[in-house]
Amino acid sequence: MMGLPLYPDLPIPTWKEFCDDYKPHFFNSSGEGKGRDYIIITNSNEEVGTIRYDALDKKKGGVVLDLWMRATKYCGFGFGGDALNTLCDYLHQRYGVTNFVISPSGRNKQAIASYQKCGFKCVSKPSKEIQKKDFGISACADNIIMIKKVSHRPTLGKTPCNH
Repeated sequence: MMGLPLYPDLPIPTWKEFCDDYKPHFFNSSGEGKGRDYIIITNSNEEVGTIRYDALDKKKGGVVLDLWMRATKYCGFGFGGDALNTLCDYLHQRYGVTNFVISPSGRNKQAIASYQKCGFKCVSKPSKEIQKKDFGISACADNIIMIKKVSHRPTLGKTPCNH
């Protein structure tokens, strides 16, 4: 979902750009409580994607999530949905997060459908400037904001997207 031919407005980042976006704390325990990245691994021990949280606001109970699958051949099996629900459950139990934000490109219909299955609702298609100001994100001009609100205490491992 980056670069040509479908995403000319979202070029693949250089190594420097990647490092500027993904600080070391995303990949070690120092990121716990502020932002972390996790590898999505199947039961057969295959790495199929990555999921992260960022901009954790414990006072407001909000967080921004990001999910990337390694390749389209890994989509459609529920790996992303399971990871998304597991991370939401963890952040809710550990930090009291009740508002989860994810912002896929409007062109990524498969991701949008998967997020909806996991309880996310499309709330807006803001400009890149509003995305940056209100959510700290602004990848694509056609990004949509999807939010999942929870108020109950979930049980880890019990997710509606399990397959």
